[in-house]
Amino acid sequence: MAMAHVCQSCGEELSRRRAFHDAEYRLRLVICPSCGQGEVRRRHPLVTLLRRVVRLNAALERLALQSVAVLLFGTLAISGTVLAVSALESSLHSELATTAFVLFYFVIVPIAMGAWLFAAFAHKPVLHVWIGWYLFMLAVLGLGYSFGVVIEVLDPDWDETSASNFRIVVQASPARALIATALLLLMMIIALGGIPLGLLARWSTRRFRNWRWAFRRRRKRLEVQSG
Repeated sequence: MAMAHVCQSCGEELSRRRAFHDAEYRLRLVICPSCGQGEVRRRHPLVTLLRRVVRLNAALERLALQSVAVLLFGTLAISGTVLAVSALESSLHSELATTAFVLFYFVIVPIAMGAWLFAAFAHKPVLHVWIGWYLFMLAVLGLGYSFGVVIEVLDPDWDETSASNFRIVVQASPARALIATALLLLMMIIALGGIPLGLLARWSTRRFRNWRWAFRRRRKRLEVQSG
């Protein structure tokens, strides 16, 4: 309810009158019941400022959640690729080539990643999202490979045994780089299985927003009627 809204023609108090949105002028109007004069309903500057702060806060929250998701799924996907490539030509093969490892890194992680990509980037074409995410992971892996090349040039005697598995991959040959590329592509193909979960997440989010909008609208109507 507006703090104060007086008709400019007859002085009738219109603050308890519900405004409607005019499609032609794109303004919120109130019709005076006494003289029929249309008045523009303007929000108080403090209310407008509060709404802007709430919108900004919601946008920052979404940005933070997306950043966490990018970091989480990017780290899991690349670490799974790195460990798989390392296991092919090292003593880690017997430890990593297990059902649990394959199930987690090449089934659970890709499907969860696909559901997130489909639900979080609903405003973008699916093909564009998949290609963009794949290229992003390739770029990160390429940076790691470049880091390994620089380390080899600066310190050829760097102890491999104390280095991480990522060190084994970044110093690898182009053949291993091709294997890593193929494994990332395999993850993106498996990630298509997460689309049904993404559809469910979209539907749930839409239903919740519709329910919240209807609830707020019904509450405002009750406030107007009771006033």
